Amino acid sequence: MDDLKLKTFNFLDEINKNTLKILRFENMLTNLVKSFLIYEIVSEISIEQNLYETEIKNFYLKNKILNKNDLVNILKIKGISEEELNYQITLPLKIIKFCTQNFQEELKSYFLERKDFLDEYTFNIIRVKNKNIAYEIYFRLDSHESDFTNLSEGFSYYSDLYPKGLFGPKNLQGMNPIIINRLIITSPGELIQPFQVDDWWIILKLLKKKKAKLDQPTTKMLLQEIFNKFINKLVNNFTEDYLKNKKR
Repeated sequence: MDDLKLKTFNFLDEINKNTLKILRFENMLTNLVKSFLIYEIVSEISIEQNLYETEIKNFYLKNKILNKNDLVNILKIKGISEEELNYQITLPLKIIKFCTQNFQEELKSYFLERKDFLDEYTFNIIRVKNKNIAYEIYFRLDSHESDFTNLSEGFSYYSDLYPKGLFGPKNLQGMNPIIINRLIITSPGELIQPFQVDDWWIILKLLKKKKAKLDQPTTKMLLQEIFNKFINKLVNNFTEDYLKNKKR
């Protein structure tokens, strides 16, 4: 990493002082360093020619680039060359290959760390503002007097977020931590007593829980997350050290 750090410092030294100042004021310096580091890291990564060509072909089909004129137009819109476009298209392949070569040992432990957030949940949910109404709904559900579909339409705020009072199957990323903790310790089929989250009273019933597996899509996603943590740490450390050195 020392060599990479030196390259980063040399790269930043080539930037005009006023330009560097503007980049800092506009919070663009870290993005620049990040792009430079990624470029340097993947520069030694080669991918098989057939994968390279397939990735570009798929991009062309997806973006309706059917002939040379279409390609010229998209290059003009993006303001880049064909070589630069191909770099952008194939960059994810190179990053994943780099991750596979360098982060394989971390993958299993990181998967276990993230597993609760990767499991897919299907559950019923109703949100109301009033505690008494929440318990009235709960008792009507518990006695099978009514169901989530009817009660959600009649009582739940923002019911369009959870049509018919249903969520999933999805993972819990972005969900409120209190809701996540309740669902993690709950068994499928269990109706959870009302509990408060900020200004809301929540009634939940867990329907299904699908355990996450370390399959190819999950592996790819987690390796990308590990890479992002890795590269962001480098960016922060290198940028901070460079600016400190400049003040001396």
